[in-house]
Amino acid sequence: MTAVTKTDVVRVTQELWGPMLNLEVTLVEVPPPEIADGLIACVQIAGRWEGGVHIQLSAILAQRVAAVFLGVEPGEVTGSQSRDCAGEIANIIAGGIKRLVPAPSRISLPSVNELSETDLAANNGNQFMHTVFDHCGERFVVTIIEEENAATRGSA
Repeated sequence: MTAVTKTDVVRVTQELWGPMLNLEVTLVEVPPPEIADGLIACVQIAGRWEGGVHIQLSAILAQRVAAVFLGVEPGEVTGSQSRDCAGEIANIIAGGIKRLVPAPSRISLPSVNELSETDLAANNGNQFMHTVFDHCGERFVVTIIEEENAATRGSA
């Protein structure tokens, strides 16, 4: 990774979860867990630096976060609301990452899907940086994907 460091990802993520959501998250130094029942929210960054931000979280954690966003109890959150909030989490983190990469750049609208075994499997020469966090026993992963030629484009 050239433009974004793990320290950057931790800071941007903790700024969202702490002050914005009032939820505590901690960095966990382990390989990315396999999240069987969950969501993956993706936002692409395009410009002088090319890459993306992917957030993988369990359905339970997505529901908890949506409840905080919406000011309701977790049991009142619909699947659609969980997906929308997962997309918003990815969007906010991508916005924080976008400020760190060479300008000009723009971010896409978030896309949210159910997790599958093929997510993030093929790297096509891209670099991946996975950062694992924990909130109340539920782990989630923030992955920064830097496209193969992003470093050379950013320094041009």
